[in-house]
Amino acid sequence: MKKESEILRFREYFRKIDRKSVYKWQKDDVGRLYPIYSLYFTEFIDRVCSSDSIDYHYIDTLKKYNVPLNFEISDYIEKSNEELLNAILSYFVFQEYSQEGIWRFAVEFKVFYKILLRMTELHKKNELHKSSSY
Repeated sequence: MKKESEILRFREYFRKIDRKSVYKWQKDDVGRLYPIYSLYFTEFIDRVCSSDSIDYHYIDTLKKYNVPLNFEISDYIEKSNEELLNAILSYFVFQEYSQEGIWRFAVEFKVFYKILLRMTELHKKNELHKSSSY
């Protein structure tokens, strides 16, 4: 598994981006619109899926913390611990497959940026705790 530091490098990308640089709309043969995501964005999704931060039981974890399974979930990022944060990240990554558009929401409302920012805070806190325990 890849360490979370591999996904933390995307923090500045998500801080600076706007939706136009992440996806564009394309029509299928019937005329329905669907988003085409940028390669860098999909690289982020791939890195998350192969990282230690993924929680394949994220729904159970979110229920454990009484977190709603809807867009309000992003309100829990700022105060989350590592377990909850990983579940929230996993929710936003995996729910795109059953709830198309959640990645667009996450980009427009800086959800991935907020997750990576909180992850950085927790990482620093853990490093500080480790160094003070020696």
